[in-house]
Amino acid sequence: MLSDISIGGNVHISRVIVSNYRCLRKADVTLNAGLNIIVGNNECGKSTLLEAVHLALTGQLNGRPIQSELHPYLFNASAVGEYISTLISGKTTAPPAITIELYLEDVGALAILKGTNNSLNQNAPGVTLTIEFNQEYAEEFKAYVADPKVIRTLPVEYYMVRWRSFADNEITARTIALKPAFIDASIIRNNAAATRYVVDIVRDSLNKKQKVDLALSYRMMKDAFMEQAKVKAVNDALAQKKGDISNKALSVSLDTSSRASWETGVMPHLDDVPMTLVGKGEQNAIKIKLAMESSADSHLILIEEAENHLSFSNLNALISHIAERRGQRQLIITTHSSFVLNKLGVEAVVLFHQGHSIRLNDLTSGTHDYFMRLPGHDTLRLILATRSILLRDHRTS
Repeated sequence: MLSDISIGGNVHISRVIVSNYRCLRKADVTLNAGLNIIVGNNECGKSTLLEAVHLALTGQLNGRPIQSELHPYLFNASAVGEYISTLISGKTTAPPAITIELYLEDVGALAILKGTNNSLNQNAPGVTLTIEFNQEYAEEFKAYVADPKVIRTLPVEYYMVRWRSFADNEITARTIALKPAFIDASIIRNNAAATRYVVDIVRDSLNKKQKVDLALSYRMMKDAFMEQAKVKAVNDALAQKKGDISNKALSVSLDTSSRASWETGVMPHLDDVPMTLVGKGEQNAIKIKLAMESSADSHLILIEEAENHLSFSNLNALISHIAERRGQRQLIITTHSSFVLNKLGVEAVVLFHQGHSIRLNDLTSGTHDYFMRLPGHDTLRLILATRSILLRDHRTS
């Protein structure tokens, strides 16, 4: 395993290649060094792309190591269907595997990740995360596919995760040394989860002394609760029931175990109003801004549809905040909003559809210039249109 390294500066991902991950059968995306605005129709894989990038950099899915989060539906349904059809036809083929490749900027600090162990055989720094069949289970797997007509999903119990650099060495998240911040406020669908999400961000923004002071104050508050006369009176009354309910004395108290830390008992407030009672738009804006603050040392920021639940004026303020706080770091943001697209910069648009992508800057000069002059409210509608006809005005004055 490689030793840990640290880097600075504007280190970025230059290219992402994904195979068989969720809805992405095959995706190949070239990224800008700074800002990337991923646009595309619904269900085209924009969110999946961000998730794949984050997974390859951290080895985690849903906040847990990917090995413990494996399930059959991580694999592309078409790839699995073709595999099963091949088995039914009597042919032998290798089980499908998931591969996520990240090609990184070629700088000296990342030389330890540089090699040709990638699908393009390029000599570049990068990482590959693969979810593939574990040959140690060859006999068990042979029994599993003995009757392919009854197979519906892949047996992920027989799969393993391999995480390696392009130099073909095992790596960890710290080895990669490119820290991402993945911000998706839209996935927080219930009040408890929303509160926990915000508290986690607040906790990450506190220094060590502040965390200790808050934990100590919270425990002292719980101790004081037990000393209140009314609480003591309640417990005295409950103690009289000893023998009726249990041979041991029954009482009420606050949980003082290690799992009952301040994080589980504290409720974030805005102007003295509990966070869960504030409007969804305000909640999402706060979550994104807090996440931006707590990710100040990240090299890469991934944001999923920042416009959710926000009015025009609030979205304007949020996008300005994101643009300002991004600095020189690479930002990959997905959106369905023409306003977001134009506010951040049309020149940074990456058109994405079923794994295929093209940067607006890669278009021919005439087409590129047309988009640069296009009125803001029409930009995204035209970009996502199935067919567009562009007419040049040849009239002379």
